[in-house]
Amino acid sequence: MPEVTVAVCAAPNTGKTTLFNRLTGANQTVGNWPGVTVTKKTGQFELDGQTVTLVDLPGAYSLTPTSLEERVARDYLLNDPPDAIINIVDAGNLYRGLGLTIQLAMSGLPMVVAVNMMDEARARGIHIDFDAFSEHLGVPVIPVVARTGEGLDRLRQILADVLQHRIREHPPHISLPPVLEEAVGELARKVEQQVPTELDENFVAMRLMEGGQASRHIVKRHPGLRDLAGQAIEVRQRVEQKLDTDLHTTCAQCRFNAARGLVQEAVQLPPQLPVSLSESLDRFLMNRWLGLPLFL
Repeated sequence: MPEVTVAVCAAPNTGKTTLFNRLTGANQTVGNWPGVTVTKKTGQFELDGQTVTLVDLPGAYSLTPTSLEERVARDYLLNDPPDAIINIVDAGNLYRGLGLTIQLAMSGLPMVVAVNMMDEARARGIHIDFDAFSEHLGVPVIPVVARTGEGLDRLRQILADVLQHRIREHPPHISLPPVLEEAVGELARKVEQQVPTELDENFVAMRLMEGGQASRHIVKRHPGLRDLAGQAIEVRQRVEQKLDTDLHTTCAQCRFNAARGLVQEAVQLPPQLPVSLSESLDRFLMNRWLGLPLFL
């Protein structure tokens, strides 16, 4: 019976553990990730005649890590990309997870987004346009309530379809400064010419420009990109000089803008919603120092 691997990746406090338990039941194994004390949990379940190994990645806000947990999640995805990803976001607090969601969608890996805690969002009168959500991200987006099991049959159905067809969705287009977009595009074309990869070429180009451990993971898996990795660092330095800011901050701001646009188009808050909640959401998204760090 064929086996596939699916990674569950989400920001903290999105109901990731509940959904993981719902899908795998008691069929779980708990250990540690190699070299660190971060807990590693895997489980299995059957889906359309194939065994799915579900890997519960540590909670993360970004694939540009600022914590050990985020580094473990980033390293796993770059070292050994799974057959598919289930990304979970909290329906009532979308902005907290969208930075990671956008990065995952940009990876080009097969992916399903599960918008969890829909019961709480509905109770607060929050409406989400899932078609618009999916169109923005380029991947299927499914409403679920992991606590009760609502929507999980649909999630399994969509996941089975994604695994069967293995179609690389067109990653979302994130508006970049022209000088950066040109540099990424040029590197991406070279990646495509030199080495076939499971990941989207633009995503790989960005990781090579990022340098450090991210670039080393890419090169370790694809040694043919070693020379290009050196060129990417030089390209990054030229771009940063022209932009007069560092690459991480620029990319985070671009993801932040994309997430804000997605929320504004796909999420409707009811007129009777308490003003404090509506305004706090807008202030959080618009605040450079509160909202932006989640996208770094």
